Amino acid sequence: MSGIGDAFGRKFYQIKTHVGAGQKTMDSDVQYAKNKLSESYKKFKNILDVIKKLAPTVHATNLMQVEVLTSLGDCVVNTSPETKSDIDSIISTFQKIDEGVNTYETRIESDIIVPLKTYMEQFKVMEKRFEICHNRRVDMDRYHDSVLSISKKPPGKQ
Repeated sequence: MSGIGDAFGRKFYQIKTHVGAGQKTMDSDVQYAKNKLSESYKKFKNILDVIKKLAPTVHATNLMQVEVLTSLGDCVVNTSPETKSDIDSIISTFQKIDEGVNTYETRIESDIIVPLKTYMEQFKVMEKRFEICHNRRVDMDRYHDSVLSISKKPPGKQ
């Protein structure tokens, strides 16, 4: 039950500090570290999103080129067998590239994406720790105000 009371007291004190009725301790080092953590997380998230799009983009590009070359081969099938042979050779090259893209995709997944996701989980842990730090700071300010109000009372009325 004290957890609810503490949470209510903490929130009430945060409102008081927001409107200027309570004292607020400023820790610029913690705030700076929290901002840097947030910026780093956003950058890594952006990198992860871009890396995830690389292999599918290359795969889609290869498929599109194979489709274009297949259509071209269908158009020139009656002109000369050499041209058809050249187009088939180019198509097989793109198909080999696509096999390489599949290998590339699995390597990127295992060598970059999975470790990066694991690394980014640490950002969430740090974010929770910053939240705990924030709650402790608010509690410290709240109890400090309580102690000050008690100490201002005459000794017999404390």
